[in-house]
Amino acid sequence: MEIKAPENNELELNPGERRWAILSHASTFFTYIIAAFSPVLEMAGVYNLVTPWILQLFMRNKPFARGQAKEAFLFQIFLVVYYYWIYSYRQSSSLGWIWYPLLITGVGIHLVNFILAVIFVLFKKDFHYPFSPFYHFRKWQKKKYDSNLFIGKFDSKNQAEFVKKHIERLKAIGVQVKKMAATIKNPEVKTKISSISANIDKIILNFEKDPGDVNRYRQFLQYYPDATVKLLEKYQFLESSSDNPADLAASLEKVSSTLDLLKNAYEEYYQKLIDNDVQELNIETKMIEETLKYDNFGQNSARNSEKN
Repeated sequence: MEIKAPENNELELNPGERRWAILSHASTFFTYIIAAFSPVLEMAGVYNLVTPWILQLFMRNKPFARGQAKEAFLFQIFLVVYYYWIYSYRQSSSLGWIWYPLLITGVGIHLVNFILAVIFVLFKKDFHYPFSPFYHFRKWQKKKYDSNLFIGKFDSKNQAEFVKKHIERLKAIGVQVKKMAATIKNPEVKTKISSISANIDKIILNFEKDPGDVNRYRQFLQYYPDATVKLLEKYQFLESSSDNPADLAASLEKVSSTLDLLKNAYEEYYQKLIDNDVQELNIETKMIEETLKYDNFGQNSARNSEKN
């Protein structure tokens, strides 16, 4: 059984969102309470579909809790199908005994998933039930969004895939650099790494808005991100080592100086991207002005403005 957890950082939640998210997951247990008092046992799960559905409707200003309520609602649908299925064995004269172990299995899976959901929510992470269509739908939606970033911006599919691959790789390196920064003990070095990480995030955002920049500055991407990770890995190793402290201090200082150069390189690289965007904007603006002048549009308004 595979449980999906996102790799994103800790989420910023509205007050009370974790409590409502846990309540949404707990609401699926009302099925058993309803079953205990319902004259029609197999309808208990259907009745309880209402609970997580109502909860997600009342949480429009709590996106995290609402997402978890939707997960609970979809899991409740799974419970309805599962318990209907095992109830059919109860009606069977020859296979009626199978109903009890299947019921215990279902309750066990339910309880394990609820405990996992609570743990994920307490750590401010999205929880997705196994085989959750909501998880796969969001994954498909993100994939479609990522693909749309490149539609119509390149002459060939191979070129678009090349750019997308570089952006995804840079995102992975960005996550890796953040994790490394958290393990560094030296506060000065940690600050330098955090600055590099922030510039990587800004570069990624720029690439997503203007993927063509990837091709323009390919050489930087093919060397510096990997070199940054290798340097940080060596620094981590040296910082955690206790051998030859005198030699280590000199090596750590040298790495720290190199990080200064890398930090400046990322800042300059990002500035080049911005300057390129500004230059493209100026060119487009000039072309529009020249075209308007050639087509004799907007000239009367300009003359009236000058007279006034």
